[in-house]
Amino acid sequence: MTDGDPEGNIEYANEVFTEKALREQDGKEVPVTLYPGGPVIGIATMKYDDEEKVLRADFNITDQDVREWFEGHPPMIFRPKES
Repeated sequence: MTDGDPEGNIEYANEVFTEKALREQDGKEVPVTLYPGGPVIGIATMKYDDEEKVLRADFNITDQDVREWFEGHPPMIFRPKES
């Protein structure tokens, strides 16, 4: 959350999202590919973390090698801008 921002905007990679917008993504499922336009290798379920104010994803990957890599490196989709 940015300092002094009454709307609770969250900024990452020059994109600004309200906390409400991130919260609305909770529970949505999206296909996972290794690269843009690549074959679908699983499904990601978006999860909003109230404590850290971040949007994460729980991945269900069908390829075992890729699944093992993801388990060791859980990605953070969006996070609050560092002050």
